[in-house]
Amino acid sequence: MKFKHRLILISVLWLLILPNFSFAATAASRLGNVIANQPSYSQETTVNTLTDYVGGVVGVFLGLLGTIFTVLIIYAGYTWMMAGGNADKVSRADHTIKVAIIGLLIIVAAYAIWVFLLKRVVSI
Repeated sequence: MKFKHRLILISVLWLLILPNFSFAATAASRLGNVIANQPSYSQETTVNTLTDYVGGVVGVFLGLLGTIFTVLIIYAGYTWMMAGGNADKVSRADHTIKVAIIGLLIIVAAYAIWVFLLKRVVSI
């Protein structure tokens, strides 16, 4: 296997494994609650409403779109680096990066609007 293929494989695996480290404290705190015979949930839990479900679906959808656009930016950057001076490839990669950044900005704005509206609807 070539070096660049190994580097890409290691990078992708690292990106898939990295989020697990951020959840380590949560798992440890839950284990501590189990050992102390304390409930690991809030005593003030309520039944999930329709807005909770819709909010979760919208959040997952926007997160997936954000991931796709981020991967698109990385791919375009890789294409730009490997263009080897070919002006056509560089211009296509440049256009792809610009479009992907605009897409990410739209997704962030949509998420901000969704959170704002969701808080307004739930508070009514």
